[in-house]
Amino acid sequence: MSSINFIPSLFLIITAHTCMVVTLFWNRNYYVKNSMAPNSDIDVDLFYDLDTSLSINLSLSSVFLLLELILLFRKVYSTPINVFLLFNHTFGIIILLKFILHYHPVHHFWIHFALFSVPTISIPVVQLFRDLSMKKICY
Repeated sequence: MSSINFIPSLFLIITAHTCMVVTLFWNRNYYVKNSMAPNSDIDVDLFYDLDTSLSINLSLSSVFLLLELILLFRKVYSTPINVFLLFNHTFGIIILLKFILHYHPVHHFWIHFALFSVPTISIPVVQLFRDLSMKKICY
């Protein structure tokens, strides 16, 4: 049975996901303003709190994506894991595209982070720790 090589497609989809996150990071003021009440004066403290929250979210997403890209070249995963990673990143990019076209509040980005960034980084990290623990046991 031949194995399908998913590394080029995963590399491209992770790179595209990272580009979308960087695009959102540059335009984060629009999303912060959209999270505030529409007919109220701009509360500076609330603006900075929301800006900090969105900055942390997008920074963590970028770090997770870069770490996942590095771990992608460390080990070749099984086909079901590769398909899961590919579909998860694809759906994440589609939703981020919707976030770019229609400004969404900041808490939607945290939901996106929980659904699309955390599961995709947890699989390579668990695999890395499993490999490291097996090396320790085998020596």
